[in-house]
Amino acid sequence: MGRERLLALVRSYRVVPRVVLVPLSASLPWIELAAGAALLVGVFPRAAAGCAALLFVAFAVAMSVNLARGRRDLACGCFGVATDAPISWTLVARNLGLAALLLPVADRGTQMLAGFDPLAFLGVLVVLQGGMVLVAVRSAAVTLPFIKQLDAGANAHGVRRSQ
Repeated sequence: MGRERLLALVRSYRVVPRVVLVPLSASLPWIELAAGAALLVGVFPRAAAGCAALLFVAFAVAMSVNLARGRRDLACGCFGVATDAPISWTLVARNLGLAALLLPVADRGTQMLAGFDPLAFLGVLVVLQGGMVLVAVRSAAVTLPFIKQLDAGANAHGVRRSQ
């Protein structure tokens, strides 16, 4: 995600003072990268897990505040430019769940990572991602005929589709 886009995204959440917007948006990707890399290679695992857990909790709080304000149209900013998915309570729960998964590592550090194989972990992530893609494709296949039916019904009644 570009610097300007990330700055606009952080600003749109309206949860941090203006004076920290630029430093926060400039440092956030580097903090995320450092925590993730440290977890993958097992360097300072307690600190990295604690940092990552705090980030997930902070993201969940920022989303929760805006959902409570009724601002459901904000992009989550998840995975950089890969998605502009709007914030939701599901994303709040996901972030809190990920933070909870990191707590044992933050508590026990390298004991939790003994025998950890980063390549096997990445393999599992690829398989899980593939499963998610299959679910998305299946959902689209099930939903698309229904959407076409609704669209055809709307056209039959002279309703123009917005562009």
